[in-house]
Amino acid sequence: MFSDRGVSETIGAVMLISVVVVAVAIFGVVLTSQGTPQNIPALDAVISNVDRTVFVYHDGGDTLSRQDMYILVNGEKQDFSKNGDPGWTTWSTGETLSYQVPGTDPVTSIRVVYDNSAASATLSSADFGPSGMPTATPTPTPTTPVAPVADFTGTPTSGTAPLIVTFTDASANTPDTWSWDFGDSTPVSPLQNPVHEYAGAGTYTVALTVSNAVGSDTETKIGYITAGIAPPVADFSGIPTSGNAPLTVTFTDTSAYSPTSWLWDFGDGDSTNSTVQNPVHTYASAATYSVTLTATNAGGSDDETKTNYITASLPPAPVADFTGTPTSGTRPLTVVFTDTSTNTPTSWLWVFGDGDSTNSTVQNPVHTYATAGTYTVALLATNAGGSDSESKIGYITASLPPRSTIFYDGFEVSRPSGNGWTETGSVDWGTSYPRIGTRSVRMRGGGTAETIYRTISTAGYSQIIASVYLGASSLDSSSEYVEAQYSTDGGGSWTRFGAILNGDAWEDGQLHSFTSVELPASADNNPNFRIRLRIVASATNDYGYFDEVLVTGIPN
Repeated sequence: MFSDRGVSETIGAVMLISVVVVAVAIFGVVLTSQGTPQNIPALDAVISNVDRTVFVYHDGGDTLSRQDMYILVNGEKQDFSKNGDPGWTTWSTGETLSYQVPGTDPVTSIRVVYDNSAASATLSSADFGPSGMPTATPTPTPTTPVAPVADFTGTPTSGTAPLIVTFTDASANTPDTWSWDFGDSTPVSPLQNPVHEYAGAGTYTVALTVSNAVGSDTETKIGYITAGIAPPVADFSGIPTSGNAPLTVTFTDTSAYSPTSWLWDFGDGDSTNSTVQNPVHTYASAATYSVTLTATNAGGSDDETKTNYITASLPPAPVADFTGTPTSGTRPLTVVFTDTSTNTPTSWLWVFGDGDSTNSTVQNPVHTYATAGTYTVALLATNAGGSDSESKIGYITASLPPRSTIFYDGFEVSRPSGNGWTETGSVDWGTSYPRIGTRSVRMRGGGTAETIYRTISTAGYSQIIASVYLGASSLDSSSEYVEAQYSTDGGGSWTRFGAILNGDAWEDGQLHSFTSVELPASADNNPNFRIRLRIVASATNDYGYFDEVLVTGIPN
């Protein structure tokens, strides 16, 4: 290589000069181009020749494009590598270009030349003598800097939002500050070559203002960037995707690029909630279903079909069972039935055992047993997988409530005025006759029937029973008698419920108890119910005795 060792062999003992020459031989000559009014770029370069390898180091100035420059070695263009890369395109401060000179001819000159359609100039050069030592080379005359001329490019300039654009400063005359207005109301950028994202759809005007010490310039490109609306990319998920029918699935739209409307085809012919973004859908029948989502926005639409996505299976048939609370009590008895069937029945049919089907299809019915009795209850539980029945024999017992006294008169007081009884004939209220307690009523014959009667309302009661004590003496013929009667039509007609006839063993002058069987339903809840006591006999010494009138019933 050309170095201080070659110079030492020539000069010998002049050591100080040798050291200086070594430095120059290795690093060559540093030339500076300040630029010209014809827009020639500035360059500070260090050129060296080391063992026939030429190095050109960029020590400051403008970044140079390979297409606008070339390097001459001994007057011929040569292909230099940059830091070992032969495919370089730009050369900037701090980067080194190198070239290995072939053959044995000495390196005598190196020129860095700027050349484009606007201007041409040698930016830096170094000359070497026959011994390989550098020789003096004139430095280009400094030029006066000028204001920049703004320009730029962007890539890409159109596409769908969000659109990412890389902007490149292409301004001339070496600006040193940059201000970008991207046209979308975002803050300006001070970077030389920014990357910007246009989030929304639209057409945008971009402006670049560049400056240096001399001045500034602005380049505005109207409608330069167009960001369109991207059509959706449809997608969705569903949870769960399998289970027993009826199967309820929650669908979630996961489409990209912001659809604004949705159309779902759930695959079962049911369009309920089909235009909702995130619908909930119930598959009633067991089958496998394909689901399609069409997602749409102003940019277009897209379909996503998931084949055989949902599987609704037949559930196992129910195992019917139930409870009732209470299972016994007085009527009317209200029972709350609870379905305890397993395997999720979907319909129910109850047979309560009393012929009343009210609430018979409710899952957990409330049923009232109006009539006393013992009842068998059955439940049929059904789902898509089948049905099962459970019968509980004699499960419900509705008993009669305690019997209540509706009316009682023991005739223990003397005949009071307005005591409620209506009299006809000769009726005595006294203490000297056959009696239960201290008093009773006596009637005597005499050709006409002697009678007392009264109205006893049975409203609010059913299963009416009437009882009375009767006595008789001295009845003369078979047509004579003592009797107790009731009427359900306010006295329009009468029915006997107790009597002593002529010749009966009870015709002994003593009182005997007579109790009706349960009276017919016409006596229930009847405000016109009546009791009548009377004697039918011809002689005034024929007697009838009456005491302890009692009417009872079951409260409704």
